[in-house]
Amino acid sequence: MEDKLKKIEKIIWSYGQIDGDHHKAWVIDQVMCIIQADKYNEWVENYEHTDNSGKHCDEKEYSWDTGIAP
Repeated sequence: MEDKLKKIEKIIWSYGQIDGDHHKAWVIDQVMCIIQADKYNEWVENYEHTDNSGKHCDEKEYSWDTGIAP
């Protein structure tokens, strides 16, 4: 767990203050990649197919933005 935290800290430290929403979205995506590891794709699928009440739905409710690397 400490290794994950160090990786997250490094990404935020290095890129978190770069201007542009697309770059900040990339930072968030990279953090989620580290947190979710091999379950990242499943996590994105759940994110995109969950409605405001927290229920799973067949149609996409949201779109996960992977951003653009700085």
